Amino acid sequence: MSQASYERLPTASTGANDLRNTSTSGSGDRSAANVENPLHEGDHVLEHLNPSQTIVPNGGSGLFFQLRKNFKSLSNSPRELYINFFLKFCESYGYFSLSQILVIYLHDEFGASDMEAGTIYGLWGASIILWGFCASCFNDQLGVRRSLLLGFSMSAVSNLVLAFARSKALVLVTLFCLLPIGNCMGMPMLTIGIKRYTTSANRGFAFGLYYAFMNIAALTTGPVVDFFNIAIKSHRGFSGNRMVILTNTFVYLTSLAVTYFFLREIRVE
Repeated sequence: MSQASYERLPTASTGANDLRNTSTSGSGDRSAANVENPLHEGDHVLEHLNPSQTIVPNGGSGLFFQLRKNFKSLSNSPRELYINFFLKFCESYGYFSLSQILVIYLHDEFGASDMEAGTIYGLWGASIILWGFCASCFNDQLGVRRSLLLGFSMSAVSNLVLAFARSKALVLVTLFCLLPIGNCMGMPMLTIGIKRYTTSANRGFAFGLYYAFMNIAALTTGPVVDFFNIAIKSHRGFSGNRMVILTNTFVYLTSLAVTYFFLREIRVE
């Protein structure tokens, strides 16, 4: 199997042709009459199997061998793939941490009732979907890198506003307009990035790791929220929830810097 190559894209578009996969050349017709249940890797028959036999890969077996093989398949991937994993962690941390505290934040900081705070929470999620539809055409034209730069910038500003806001109207404008645009510029483009930075041979495993980083970020937010609300509670006029939102600002600014300095607009071939 030949190693994957990649090219820099002068103008990225999610409507571009699908990634071209490297295919191995055929070695001639294989007749079922000549080979019974062959196990193939590329064009080479590794072993002839009877239906009752158990398939045991060469070099090892079981979960650990498969994991080693999957991680090895990512060894020739561009750095953008690993940056994408990091950015997914940061983006997921920002989303899940805010979703954990938003109702309590609205209740404690602005006196919203449980019904009102819950309604605002639901409308925030609906706004992300709505703005996602509206921004999809712009994402297509901007490409992965520029969309992420814009999305992380808006998310950082939005969280900074939420951390310092004393006006309920300002919070609502931020939650329904500015922050959802930042969210919808980041979430889908990171997913598209995985497809662009992988080949058909390792794409499935890369997506598995991608969602694993999302779940790790979700797991991380719980201890962070508890630390600021139980251990610290308040500091210089900032409640624990406001400090959690400040950590979101820091995470989004870090993501913005990493994207600007290290992420290229490329596609694996």
